[in-house]
Amino acid sequence: SGDTRKVTLEGEAFFDVTPDKNKPFLITADNAVIKVVGTSFNVKTTEEKTEVIVETGVVEVRKEANAVTVKPKEKATVLQSSAVPMKEAVDDVLYNYYRTKELVCNNTPLWRLVDVLNDAYNVNITINDARLKDMPITTTFKNESLDNILDVISQTLNVRVEKNGKNIVLR
Repeated sequence: SGDTRKVTLEGEAFFDVTPDKNKPFLITADNAVIKVVGTSFNVKTTEEKTEVIVETGVVEVRKEANAVTVKPKEKATVLQSSAVPMKEAVDDVLYNYYRTKELVCNNTPLWRLVDVLNDAYNVNITINDARLKDMPITTTFKNESLDNILDVISQTLNVRVEKNGKNIVLR
């Protein structure tokens, strides 16, 4: 009812919003407000920030009086510690692993894949050698176990994997 469609979000969700110029869709995620007319995009909130990645259409991301317009293959980040949303290009589709069950790497730096693996598998993977962080990997993991993914990383990049429960070190 009313002249808007409103939701509040904690965590992460993918939205595919039906266009309705007379009833904008508003998402309050932590201290960010995302305004949509019709589009598809991902929103993820953590204690430190809210991220909005657009797949189709255009989204406005606002914090207080500051706003950015986000288009496909762009991301807006709203930090708890800043009043101004930041906008940047998105080079990969790793953000939607939870929805597609695929990790698509296309010359993806190892540090980026590790960030997603930590989130997806609730582990703490660290890269012990700074020279490894930017090593690129190109592959697609479809609904794979963490052990299988770590084996591929190990064999592809000649990296040693040391496991201690949820703590994993790449050397």
